[in-house]
Amino acid sequence: MGTQILPYNSFAQNLSRSPTLLMAGDEVMQVFKPYYEMGGVLQFVVYNGARDAENDSLAAIHDGLANSGSLNESAFEKLKSRQISPVQFFGDWYDSTDGNLIKLGNITTIDGQNFTNPKLLSLEKLQVKSSGSPGVEVGSGGQFAYAYLNPPYGLSASPAKIQKTFDDIRETILPDGRAAIILDWTSPSLNEVSNYFEAGKEWWGVFLFSIYIPDLKRLTIIAGSATD
Repeated sequence: MGTQILPYNSFAQNLSRSPTLLMAGDEVMQVFKPYYEMGGVLQFVVYNGARDAENDSLAAIHDGLANSGSLNESAFEKLKSRQISPVQFFGDWYDSTDGNLIKLGNITTIDGQNFTNPKLLSLEKLQVKSSGSPGVEVGSGGQFAYAYLNPPYGLSASPAKIQKTFDDIRETILPDGRAAIILDWTSPSLNEVSNYFEAGKEWWGVFLFSIYIPDLKRLTIIAGSATD
């Protein structure tokens, strides 16, 4: 495809067809580093020079999964995507009107305050005593904000840091003012395609997206599968 591959994590490092392999020091990939440092589990792979949203996505997903776990070629051939909107991509844990993450569920602080579905930033400097949040239907699609905000062991950072990192990632994968093609490859049967998705089938979820920015020729693959 003549693409330039910009990997940061182990999933990305399997996508090594390009003769030019840029590592974590690349400016584009630096945006994901704080997310991994705070315990994030989503995998991001970014290509420059992509020319086609669907075909380049399929090639990238195939290579990544083939080297990240076992790949069932016959199941992969049946892998389908659906184009979704940014609102569908971000899902219920995100307020599309102001860009804020939402902590769905009920939260009680040590000083007795109770919150229901608060904006994440409203919890800054508060000490949480207990919380309960809904999950997502495994393989149902969308819900990127949920997967970002709720890894199995949580994110080890302040609400402000979590929101700022999210904002930086959002601007990298979906730059403001630029047309984007978002494909959702998620399904309840992703574990039949690759055992990479076995862990997430237990309860947390499985996620597989591709985002193509035509005028930048930038393609981002996002994969997620984890458990406790």
